[in-house]
Amino acid sequence: GFALLPFLWFVNSVWFFREAFLRPHFEEQKQMHVMRSILGSVLWICAIVTWVTVFQLKRAEWGPTADYMSFIIPRGEL
Repeated sequence: GFALLPFLWFVNSVWFFREAFLRPHFEEQKQMHVMRSILGSVLWICAIVTWVTVFQLKRAEWGPTADYMSFIIPRGEL
């Protein structure tokens, strides 16, 4: 469940964007939390991109520690 939560935040922000920002004001708009979904999705995407970039650039330097974190262990050094 937790792994797909950022994807659900993204879907929530796309699905309810029109109702939250383009419709005339109604009381339940405050409870929709569309901006929180957008912010959570963007932060999560930035975190994942940063981690993947660092891991790809430093994998060979980290040696066996990085190999233990990998699902597919490449042969040799790149």
